Amino acid sequence: MRSLFRYSHLARSFGFTEPNHRLVVGMATLVGLFAYPRSGILGGLEAAATAFLAWALARELDPDQPGAAPWVAAAATLPTLFVGGTSLAALALLMLAARMVARTTGLPPTPADMIGLLTLAGFAAVRTPGWISGMALAVAVAVDVSLPPPAPRRQLAWAAAMGLAVSAVAGLAGSPDPWIPPTTVHWVAVGLGLAGAVVLTVPHPVGSVADRTAEPLDVSRVRLARLLVLTAAAVTALVGGADGMGALLPVWLVLAGLGAARLGRSETPS
Repeated sequence: MRSLFRYSHLARSFGFTEPNHRLVVGMATLVGLFAYPRSGILGGLEAAATAFLAWALARELDPDQPGAAPWVAAAATLPTLFVGGTSLAALALLMLAARMVARTTGLPPTPADMIGLLTLAGFAAVRTPGWISGMALAVAVAVDVSLPPPAPRRQLAWAAAMGLAVSAVAGLAGSPDPWIPPTTVHWVAVGLGLAGAVVLTVPHPVGSVADRTAEPLDVSRVRLARLLVLTAAAVTALVGGADGMGALLPVWLVLAGLGAARLGRSETPS
């Protein structure tokens, strides 16, 4: 893992010595096994990966609730097994965008990180959710330069390249996809996600520290990360309809779960 940290500032440590990490692996495994009879091996693996990414996203959007993140991720993933259409690439892009803006690792991305992000964004842009998530990531790369502590200004060039690349791929692929009316399940998930997002906008201090620097996380960065993810999910829903909502269904449910966990935390006597 240390050798990876030499080349990547976006990577976060993960190990089985951490009880929370063991819980996440167990949760993702159970979700995958639950999906297997219905969707086969590939479907089970996709469900497990969705659960893991939902957990990672929950950690970025509310760093002060690591204990709630595995349960939020499980609750956000299980409904997707019956709806289908989740985009792992788009989910990963938004998680990484949130990580960059919130600066939970403590350091700006390296050139190797940028190459990887550009590749993933270009790959994902063949579908509308990936295209919009790729654009959100490009915005994150650019915004990272203007937030304290600022990233190197060369990131602006990477942001421009990423925006052009995902737009070109989306254009060649014929995006946006045809608009399909959302179902009741989609609307309920979006409504719950919006309610959770409202709870998360209530000002509260952030007590967590960055992985590499041990510096306190910037409250404004964390709030902006939430706003960026919410905006990307909302635009995807408006442009993509049922497909867009389904592709990012875990995002809406993560927002709902974090909001519920935040309410429960505030109501628990200290």
